[in-house]
Amino acid sequence: MIQDGDGKAVRNLGHLALKLEYYWLSVSFILRSGEFRFLLIYTCLSLQGLFTSPIFYSFHLLDMINRFPTLNNVIRSVTVNGNQLLMTAMLGVLILYLYSLFAYFYIADQYHDDNIERWINNERGQSVCMDMLHCFLSTFNYGLRMGGGLGDFLAT
Repeated sequence: MIQDGDGKAVRNLGHLALKLEYYWLSVSFILRSGEFRFLLIYTCLSLQGLFTSPIFYSFHLLDMINRFPTLNNVIRSVTVNGNQLLMTAMLGVLILYLYSLFAYFYIADQYHDDNIERWINNERGQSVCMDMLHCFLSTFNYGLRMGGGLGDFLAT
């Protein structure tokens, strides 16, 4: 520290490159702060809500995650174990694929949706297992959405 003419301490950073490095490190330190980024996003959402649409104010409800430690633990459990959750989902998709292979070759006639209305000849219903991709997507769609699984969808 160097004292100026009035006796006040002044930083002497020397060369311009050293000054720029000092400011760069200061700004990058502030931007790396998670709390600063959170408040910056919070402010941007408030401005979007003010000037664009009030729907942006609903994102402020996510602040509850910071307020309650239990919710913090829930988020942490999902993010820390994300790889295992992804592998579990991949296993589920693989099992659905194997079932749709079985369904395509052996029970494709059971995949009939009566809720589909065809405009041609005013017919009701259509097969949803015409090729392998269609059969897999139908198994994935109806198998995960129905309360009793695929058994609720299949014709008896």
